[in-house]
Amino acid sequence: MPQEGLKFGLRPMLESGIFFESFSSRHLSHVLTMQNDALPNQGVPDEDDLILVDRVLAGDRRAFEPLVRRHERRVFRVTLAVLGNIEDAEEAMQDAFVKAFRHLGQFRKESRFTTWLTRIAVNNAIQKRNARKNFVPLAEVETAEELFAPKR
Repeated sequence: MPQEGLKFGLRPMLESGIFFESFSSRHLSHVLTMQNDALPNQGVPDEDDLILVDRVLAGDRRAFEPLVRRHERRVFRVTLAVLGNIEDAEEAMQDAFVKAFRHLGQFRKESRFTTWLTRIAVNNAIQKRNARKNFVPLAEVETAEELFAPKR
């Protein structure tokens, strides 16, 4: 039976190992060759993201997909770090993107879109983790009922 979950295509990346390649040194080559005085994104929002955000706000819903594709790995890593469970992390990631889409008009362009989106993802993951703490599995409830049920 195929696993339910996020439709952004992250599961095949995880299963194939592509996701973990993002941590390899070959993907960090731009960091190794960068000059000390040339720090990227130093207080300047990512212009590509801002252009896509403006297009979405103007009514082009399809412009949100490149934003999802560009940021899904980072958002997934953050939610996985908070939740420690792939399925919950995928769900929290999907919720974060939906919330970001719905509240895109509240994005202040003073900061990077990545920062704003990551904060939404962290908050979603924390809420999900806190809700999970209050959850009692049905099997435990049934066992407790058996133990404390009056005997006839």
